[in-house]
Amino acid sequence: MKFARALTVLAFLYTDNALAADLNTASVSIGHLQEVCSATNDGDRASCRAFIMGVTQGIDLGMAIADGKTAVKGRLCIPEHMKIATVELLIKDSINRGLAAHPEDRGGEAAGFVGAILMNKFPCPKSN
Repeated sequence: MKFARALTVLAFLYTDNALAADLNTASVSIGHLQEVCSATNDGDRASCRAFIMGVTQGIDLGMAIADGKTAVKGRLCIPEHMKIATVELLIKDSINRGLAAHPEDRGGEAAGFVGAILMNKFPCPKSN
């Protein structure tokens, strides 16, 4: 669940509207989404599209992971009080480093890439 929540929050980062400070409380209300999606300015409209695309891709990626159809295995355990800004910086840094090393990957699928970063950085502890 935190995986889908993290992807949802990451998809909505580029709005000028205030979001909650940590992943434990970061959620977008239906009313807030309606306001952003009804806006006439390009920034809010882009945020609306990014949010919807993020949720859609998050569900697709989550289902693929659950079905064992990806190289990503296990569960995601982002610490409860992790600041979304920290996660955002981690993702941005990983994208920049990855594309600097492999510019040919620019056309790759972003949701899977972000999912792999998150799973790599925040795997759940193995149970004994």
